[in-house]
Amino acid sequence: MTAPVFLIGGGWDETWRTACFAPFLDIAMRDGQRRIAVVLCVEDEQDAAQASARYTQLFASLGLAPAEFQLIILDADHDLTGDQLAEIHATAILVGGGLTPLYWDILCGEPGWLDYVRVHRLPYAGFSAGAAIAATHAIIGGWQGLQQGDLVPIVDPNCGEDLDEITVLPGLGLVPYAVEVHASQWGTLPRAVYAVETGMMAEAWAVDEDTVLVHLDGASDVLGGGVAHHVDRGEDGRVVVHRYAAGDAV
Repeated sequence: MTAPVFLIGGGWDETWRTACFAPFLDIAMRDGQRRIAVVLCVEDEQDAAQASARYTQLFASLGLAPAEFQLIILDADHDLTGDQLAEIHATAILVGGGLTPLYWDILCGEPGWLDYVRVHRLPYAGFSAGAAIAATHAIIGGWQGLQQGDLVPIVDPNCGEDLDEITVLPGLGLVPYAVEVHASQWGTLPRAVYAVETGMMAEAWAVDEDTVLVHLDGASDVLGGGVAHHVDRGEDGRVVVHRYAAGDAV
């Protein structure tokens, strides 16, 4: 049995905060203790201060004591290591949101820390960018795709994350499908459809904000207030999209 993976599509609506995070927090408890490594990848000191304040407030609002989570702030010059997770005796790991290519550069380029996560079966939660890079084939950004040899818009340019052409790179491999986030709010579902249609990957999930796709031993479940869209190919080879809300059988 593998450790569960929680893929959170972003969003900060307090109405759904408990529904989205409580299952992860519950499973992060071991031997009566909870020590969550909260990994944040930042561009500069200002970004670090803002991210630290936001996630500290998030966990405080969920009732966690300061000793129950540890922020690990990384930038382009600092990678994550298994020793860092061991030092805080992490019982789970949450990778936050921000610029997805930056998270990919820092966490997927030299992912030796994953050995520690796998050996100790740490539950993983990815919030926004942290969910996107969890995939075997990670969609890290871009808003244009090739059509008859020309680049054409697939999603709004604001979804590009500083990239023009839709870019898929090897992710952490924690789930066997690609993951899009902010699906309904940012309109990223067409990018997932394009990626499956063009053969970049066999299937993808596009997860709304304030919504969680839980992956455990090959099975999936949806929690929260939005929808998770599953994109794959039907028997006729055409791309098919199915929508799942909390409580739906996946």
